[in-house]
Amino acid sequence: MDGLASAARSGETRDARDYLLALEEVLRSAGDARTVLASACAMLGQHLGVAAAGFVELDPDGVHGRVVTEWLSGAIPSMQGEHLVLKFGPTRLAPLRDGHQVVVSSLEGHPLIQEQEAKAAVRALGVEAFVECPLVVGGALRGWLYVSDTQPREWSADDLQLLSETCRRLAHAHERARAEEQLRES
Repeated sequence: MDGLASAARSGETRDARDYLLALEEVLRSAGDARTVLASACAMLGQHLGVAAAGFVELDPDGVHGRVVTEWLSGAIPSMQGEHLVLKFGPTRLAPLRDGHQVVVSSLEGHPLIQEQEAKAAVRALGVEAFVECPLVVGGALRGWLYVSDTQPREWSADDLQLLSETCRRLAHAHERARAEEQLRES
């Protein structure tokens, strides 16, 4: 059994490594900031086999967020556009602001999604499990990368590490693409 488990783990590591190499190539070759985000979300969503992967930019007011890009498997509706982020659980933002992932394996009984209104808002999207990985720049929460699924899901340590690494790489590529866009516009 240990040999099988080790072989499976080795395969997962190789898959993650291949994914990250392919992501780096896409991030280097993608043009504008939106293309960078869209490409990364599509790769992440397909790699993890989730219902959705997207990126939220948090407005400076800290109350509104805009889903600027997303990849959908077809299992849930689009969330693109502006949202009142507190509607999805007001206590959910504290760990993100502190630079920590929010990991929800199931809406039932999760301490950050206790309010019935928040559960209803998330469930209205068809979501039962999600992970949000924060983008903190200069000590301020600027947004987050997310993945979500339609069924409760135990997120593995490898899933969480891959999300964290994708977010880190995406943040650098996104900032670079935005800086290049600003230079072209000036």
